[in-house]
Amino acid sequence: MKNIPTIFFIILLSTNCAIKNPGNISTSVTIIGRLDTSNLEFSEGIFYSAKINLTNNSNSVLNYWTMSCSWQSNWIPNNKSIQLFVSCPSNFPKIIQIEPFGTLSHHGIIELIDTTIISTKQDFKFGFVFVREKEVLDESNFIIILRNKIETKKDIFWSNSFVINKKNH
Repeated sequence: MKNIPTIFFIILLSTNCAIKNPGNISTSVTIIGRLDTSNLEFSEGIFYSAKINLTNNSNSVLNYWTMSCSWQSNWIPNNKSIQLFVSCPSNFPKIIQIEPFGTLSHHGIIELIDTTIISTKQDFKFGFVFVREKEVLDESNFIIILRNKIETKKDIFWSNSFVINKKNH
């Protein structure tokens, strides 16, 4: 009888450890629809509008480095047949803040690079590459640090899986 509380505690602890903790950062991608290229500055290619969310799941302010205009620099695809397309006239490294339990939403364009492997069952993801405020001592080093994280697959937070169907939308 004396061991019942201990056994109960061990069972409770092991059950809680099995639950996957999403961490302090979560991401999500929602495909809004296929874009009509006649309304865009470019006439060739297959493009989709997407909403990309970055959520701070902590009770602290989240500070990270990105580019002032080309925010997609911090986002990488899990498949080389897609990429984020952003056109911006002026660009420089800057720090972004997300309030506790806040979400930053980007409206972006996903470009299909290789349409031969796209199918209705192909799952895609985008990973957010987190560059902490304190990791960059001089803003001129931001791109070097970002590329190093991408190459070493460090501090990447992957989105949900999403499907692009080139025939629909």
